[in-house]
Amino acid sequence: MIKPINKWIALESENEVIKTDAGLLMTGEGKEELLYQKAKVLAVGNLVEAIKEGDLLYYHKAGCFTMLIDGKNIIWTTERDILCVL
Repeated sequence: MIKPINKWIALESENEVIKTDAGLLMTGEGKEELLYQKAKVLAVGNLVEAIKEGDLLYYHKAGCFTMLIDGKNIIWTTERDILCVL
């Protein structure tokens, strides 16, 4: 089990289908160029106030990093890089 400390938040990327106004589906490289990504919260640190485990949210991917833990890509960020909770 992951237990972040202080303001750190552990996220798991959510597969999201993005559709353009013209009806085209964005996948792969085009989707990766977007600054904001959807994710599910795996765990939160003891100083995190507005986010809780299990939340779906959008985060600013430039303000985070990824670690491979137990074969899973875990995204690490802080509250300041969270755009919104769904």
